[in-house]
Amino acid sequence: MIAKKRISITLLSNVSAELVGKAAPVAMLFLAQKRLGVASFGFSQVGITLIEMSVPFIVFGYSQYGAIELGKRAEGREQGELISTLVSLRLLHATIALLILFGCCYGLPKYRPHLGLIFAVSGVLFLAAIDLLWMLIAKQRMAIFSVFSIIAKTSCITCAYFWVQGPQDAIWYAICTLWIGNGIIYLGAFAYYAPQIQWTRPRHLWKIFTQVKGFACVAIWLIWMDRIDLLIVKDQLGLIPAGLYATASRMNQALLQLIWTLSWVFFSEMVGLQAKQDLSKHLHAATFVISACLAPILVGIFFFSSDLLRLIGGPFDEQVASTLSILVIGSTGTAGILLFGQQVLQLRDSVGKMLIALGVGLTCTLLYLWVFLPHGGGLQTVAQAQAVGKWVAMGMMIYWARPFVDRLPWLECVRCIIPALIMGGGLLLCPTKTLGLRASLAVLLYSIPFVLFHWSQIKEWLHLIPRQ
Repeated sequence: MIAKKRISITLLSNVSAELVGKAAPVAMLFLAQKRLGVASFGFSQVGITLIEMSVPFIVFGYSQYGAIELGKRAEGREQGELISTLVSLRLLHATIALLILFGCCYGLPKYRPHLGLIFAVSGVLFLAAIDLLWMLIAKQRMAIFSVFSIIAKTSCITCAYFWVQGPQDAIWYAICTLWIGNGIIYLGAFAYYAPQIQWTRPRHLWKIFTQVKGFACVAIWLIWMDRIDLLIVKDQLGLIPAGLYATASRMNQALLQLIWTLSWVFFSEMVGLQAKQDLSKHLHAATFVISACLAPILVGIFFFSSDLLRLIGGPFDEQVASTLSILVIGSTGTAGILLFGQQVLQLRDSVGKMLIALGVGLTCTLLYLWVFLPHGGGLQTVAQAQAVGKWVAMGMMIYWARPFVDRLPWLECVRCIIPALIMGGGLLLCPTKTLGLRASLAVLLYSIPFVLFHWSQIKEWLHLIPRQ
């Protein structure tokens, strides 16, 4: 049975937080282009990316494992023992990851200039270790996440406005992004749940470590796939191209955050499901919600990518706008991986198949770069390689997820794609250079057919009519 009331409240609060929060990344990018410049922004983003690529080695799949296991254990001491063990393991991982990160940056001359930045923000890794957001997932309390998110993003842009004044403030920009933007969320979740936990002595550390290896590989791959491309651009093309690519990449990651948030809402509801029919219903609902948000963005990005880049200023050309469009299109692969991998294969103990799909996808990405990047390929080639890898992994997961559901949710996708295509056709037939008018037209052209297509479902979901 789908808990429509709880899911509706959670979705509304989280989507509202994401819509409000989307102003923060745009404002941060505008501030970076205006005060840091492309080269200094690229320098800052490389350091931030190195920290973000260290986080999955700390999270290490413990969040997924904890969310699934928490519901199997009785309240009180049993749950406290699990939480104490997971936090202890993550703190150990944070210490090791930090030492390795410092060693790599010191040992590789091309990354040695980033040591000061890494040192300034390295404490965020320990905040990630004590993060208890996974408990919000296990307890179906994802609506609380929106509160922490709004506070963090508002504080982030406020501090950046006062602290980042010129190209010399790249480290302050990283501090605002990581310490303020992420640290508040980590601390907020810990402060919310820590007093409710019956902390005990950690136990079975090695046993749990071995059990989460599959989840860990998935978590590491998902983060690295969306971060390693910037390091490739920096190494192969230079710091200024890295700054340009980072702008497009960060805007795409703002979209991915919306997809992740929506996915976690349904994952928290699906953790305890056993029946095939129940899993199918939740998968169909999750696909519908994510498709409804993603479809107009996928079509609209071709009409608005240049406008979005102009909003934040900077020396952006059509190549950067095209790169942004390709990255956004590639995000369909991320959505598919979360829907069919995380919410089906992981919950049905088929992590091994998910790992194979991710491995094949990464291989395809690297092969694409190896073939095309040395022969005149630029930012667009890197974005294309990332999209290809995600699509291959998604396709394999869809194939392997079929036995676990009654039917694949193609209908839910199509019913959202058609209104988006109508919107795209209308924008092609009625071109206008006025951004506000074009955006209003896009909203109307998508929302009207969407409501007509799903009127009965909308009324039932929102409880506007009595259920028979």
